Amino acid sequence: MTVSTSTRSRRLAACLMLAVGVLPLAGCSSAGDTTCSEFYDMNSDERIDVLKDLLREHDLVVYDPVNLSGVTKAVLGYCTSNPGSATLEDAVDWDSSYW
Repeated sequence: MTVSTSTRSRRLAACLMLAVGVLPLAGCSSAGDTTCSEFYDMNSDERIDVLKDLLREHDLVVYDPVNLSGVTKAVLGYCTSNPGSATLEDAVDWDSSYW
């Protein structure tokens, strides 16, 4: 069976549209969905990126030393007492005006 060039082009276009539509969905999870066990499995650079993403998700200044220190302390303390599948979102009282 011979497939015409126009049929191949349409199939290729359909595959590309599907791939482009699905790829963004692969990165949809938020930093807050990261579990404590996943966090502990990361290297230090990955941990810092996740902590910065947590701050961004809550519209906090990422490069403020108080914010970085506060979120780091909160997550490490929380994950020490809640290891495993506990999520980082629950590590911080995001409504508090103080660390």
